[in-house]
Amino acid sequence: MKKKSEARVAGNEAFKMIKENVSTLKKLDQQKDYSLNLQTYKAEQKANAAALKKYDSANDKVKDLNITSLKTDLDRLAGDSAKLARNKDWLKIRTKDVYLDEAVNVMNDLIGISFPKLKPATSAAN
Repeated sequence: MKKKSEARVAGNEAFKMIKENVSTLKKLDQQKDYSLNLQTYKAEQKANAAALKKYDSANDKVKDLNITSLKTDLDRLAGDSAKLARNKDWLKIRTKDVYLDEAVNVMNDLIGISFPKLKPATSAAN
């Protein structure tokens, strides 16, 4: 099960971009020298911002998950439009969560091992 997950993560474009982003952030965090020349400094900062900007599209590499609130939760939120809006925003964010997608894949693997006759739902990476 662990090997299947590692293989999915290694082959997933979003995880690759996240790993590259972490590496870039570490490199920028370890930078100790900065130019005192204002033009050079601005150019370096612009290059750093551009390097980090390319990782903004990592969520575009994730297949949308089908996530909905339980009916009982929606019934509790029915009278409060602010809570409904927050719930809607929360669900929208989760539909593009690469970690949640992999967690679903791992759970499907576990179900397949624990109950071989039961066919788990397929996810983006399966």
